[in-house]
Amino acid sequence: MAASKIDIWRHATNVIGRAAYGVNGKKHFQLQKDRMADMAAGGTGGELSKAIMTDTSGHEGTIRAMHFADWDDGDFTSVLEAIEHWEATGEMPKKPECDSDERVEAAVARAYDALKGLNRDDRIEALNALAEGLGVMEPEE
Repeated sequence: MAASKIDIWRHATNVIGRAAYGVNGKKHFQLQKDRMADMAAGGTGGELSKAIMTDTSGHEGTIRAMHFADWDDGDFTSVLEAIEHWEATGEMPKKPECDSDERVEAAVARAYDALKGLNRDDRIEALNALAEGLGVMEPEE
């Protein structure tokens, strides 16, 4: 599943916002922009390091695996395009309207990830319990 338009907008505006945080912010802006370029070309975004603003102890893997596992290369290209537009014009990216289809697709993707490790019978039981809990199916007697 690819990133939603709102996910792309959120990440682009987050990266752009870093540029306003002084010298360190400009450094982190460029680091994030470089990571987006790397992942747009199919890369991993690099390894986690202490050069970012959060504690990474106890985490393993790459930036892409940790934070963007479900993003396509083109999603990173879209983030870069928004950043480059801001650099050229000073205009912040326009927030996209929330698409209800995107919310449904995101919920399905999260459910799939949560259930894919279960066997068929356990998946059916989990889906039935979810349907009952959401009130779209009556509990079995």
